[in-house]
Amino acid sequence: MAIDATIRKGEEGKYTGLENRLEGEAIGEQAGCAFHWKYTRDTPQGGGKSFKLNFDHWFYGIDERACIVRGRAGRAGIPFATAHVTYRKL
Repeated sequence: MAIDATIRKGEEGKYTGLENRLEGEAIGEQAGCAFHWKYTRDTPQGGGKSFKLNFDHWFYGIDERACIVRGRAGRAGIPFATAHVTYRKL
């Protein structure tokens, strides 16, 4: 299944995002070098099943070439996974 996603910039650092598996909209906010996304997404599982997960991501721009991300996933308000990732443009 192809993912059709749209991100719209609002006023004063606010963003909204739409994607075919989202429940409602993704809500984003930028302040300085930090960007915060929150959304609930229908997540496919094995055997054709799926369930809704809540995602909470923080992106921190280090410089023009590097970004650190802390992402969390959970269900029913209970977080069960956290990832810390560093991206660097080569």
